[in-house]
Amino acid sequence: MVIIRGAVALLLLAVVSACSSVPSTQANRSALNLLVPEARDGAWHAVRFKQVWPEGEKARWHIDTLIAHRVVAPTLLTFQSEIPLWRFHRRASRDLAGHRFSFIFYATEEVADAVTEELESSELVASLRDTRVLEGVIRSDYGGDAWQLSATSDASWSEAVQRSWPHFIMGVSRTWLELIASIAQGRVDATTDADRHGERSEGG
Repeated sequence: MVIIRGAVALLLLAVVSACSSVPSTQANRSALNLLVPEARDGAWHAVRFKQVWPEGEKARWHIDTLIAHRVVAPTLLTFQSEIPLWRFHRRASRDLAGHRFSFIFYATEEVADAVTEELESSELVASLRDTRVLEGVIRSDYGGDAWQLSATSDASWSEAVQRSWPHFIMGVSRTWLELIASIAQGRVDATTDADRHGERSEGG
């Protein structure tokens, strides 16, 4: 995953480093289950933004950042109480999938439909399509046991890590999104300060 490398190693390190004085009770082991219960009416879904990526050109990773900040973040605010788990996935490889930025989330089918509709109707998405930056927006629904929280984790991991991973990687994705928002706000503040300074200079 491009967002962070070695995330699994960090997660395992955190588990190993946990305080040994905490009692290993059934209540502690099931804490995450209580926070986000698995439900048959909920499942993993994904909305993938596929970029136009001409041969010989570098991947435009900044477009992923733009979509996360200007398209996905507002939708997350709208549906935050109905999406208990979510994350981003970024990839760019010269294959059929190409360069795709994915928003992966756990929700009911009804919520997934509403989320997809809002993302696809974004004015920025329409503009990126018109200017041939985006090839399209693809909705993917995970099959099989997609209702399980661990369904999108790596099957080679232990069961404990598979179930913990969605919580961990959502925290990573949220941190990345908040950093983008902070940087964007900083630029807006800097521009505003510069404009105000210019106004004072002209008035002086």
